[in-house]
Amino acid sequence: MTRLIKVTNNLHKVELDLKPQIKTIIWFSYETPIACLPDQDIPSDLLITKNIWSVTTGKHLNIINPDKSIRIENHVFNEKLKRAINDRLNG
Repeated sequence: MTRLIKVTNNLHKVELDLKPQIKTIIWFSYETPIACLPDQDIPSDLLITKNIWSVTTGKHLNIINPDKSIRIENHVFNEKLKRAINDRLNG
């Protein structure tokens, strides 16, 4: 089952059941994906982008994970997000 969940104003997460027993979570600030947990049972695999937008998006990123040292460049995040979704769909 896929669910859209409001976390705060303009921060939402989508929970995707792309494979049995594996739930993928993608967080959106406004309409932009900013973080992804390919498998909710492996929190260390969190993908989270650096903030290139606004103070509000920065607050959203801090809600997801305040550790700025794990944030990656946005173009790298987008590639890893695509790969994570493709792996879940095709792997």
